[in-house]
Amino acid sequence: MRKVIIFATLLLFLILILFLFKEKILQAQSNIGIELYVYPQGFYGTATPIKIENASDDRYKTPLKSTVVAGTEYKMVLSGVGNNNFTLIFSNISLSYNTSSTSNCSGFYGKLVGNDDCIIEGTFNEPNSNYEKWNITVIQGSKSASTSFYLVKQSYAQTSTIFSKNDQYYLEPTSTTTQPTSTITYNVYSNKLYCPIYMANGQSTTTPSPSPGRFVHFNVASSSFINRDFIPTNLRLEGVTPRIYNLYLVNSGNQIIGPPSPVQVTINVTPPFTPPPGSFECRGAPNNWCRCVFSYCYWYDYNRTRWVPTSSSACGNVCAGGIRE
Repeated sequence: MRKVIIFATLLLFLILILFLFKEKILQAQSNIGIELYVYPQGFYGTATPIKIENASDDRYKTPLKSTVVAGTEYKMVLSGVGNNNFTLIFSNISLSYNTSSTSNCSGFYGKLVGNDDCIIEGTFNEPNSNYEKWNITVIQGSKSASTSFYLVKQSYAQTSTIFSKNDQYYLEPTSTTTQPTSTITYNVYSNKLYCPIYMANGQSTTTPSPSPGRFVHFNVASSSFINRDFIPTNLRLEGVTPRIYNLYLVNSGNQIIGPPSPVQVTINVTPPFTPPPGSFECRGAPNNWCRCVFSYCYWYDYNRTRWVPTSSSACGNVCAGGIRE
């Protein structure tokens, strides 16, 4: 009898697993999706289309392939909609309006591939502004999917005047320093609304110029952004005079090309702190200084420029035995 019960339990467990697996398959089959592709200009239907990635609100940190230029041919793949009716909503995020329409694949002048996917092809029209952020949503019953992108005028994205614009690049420090001799690391982002071949090469510069000391500057090649979202780079400080400096990128004509005003990347260089005799590095806190005064642990507060009481654990419990000095 016990074996029969065990067998029945295992059988029920197996049936439950198969049921859940079947539900997962049905659920996956019932999902819908939307993918947007563009053809390289002049190669409609004869080249491998490029998949567009979802755009973010930041035009510098948005993915490289989230921008399309007006006049480009596109292919929109709506997966899982079949030939049943669905709704397409086109939302202009920049101008806060949208339009929608409901039909089946053929009603949108699409082509049904197999029994599930609808392919709609066309050409992007010129936006009203220099650039606009758009979102396309497909809805069918309770299911939905969406994609977003920047639509840019060709005269804005591909023009020689980009060379001297001050918003071509954005500098983001990934490390900081206050030491006269040290290194700061940066990520350099390009403005994804501009085609890289029209952008200027840049060289970093600081104002004012240090005296004494110097900055070992870095160069940025616009061609680096043809296939990259950002590039890492280093700014070296060699005995730089303590003060605040502004960091920019300039083109070959010494025109500022990033970061755009009013954004400024500042470097605050201060003289290194020399710990007094008897102090030591706080436990587990590099570049922080501790000392014992009688049986108590003190920590040097850089903001208030004085010693303040702190937990004895910061001193590694060495203060309990008496005065460190």
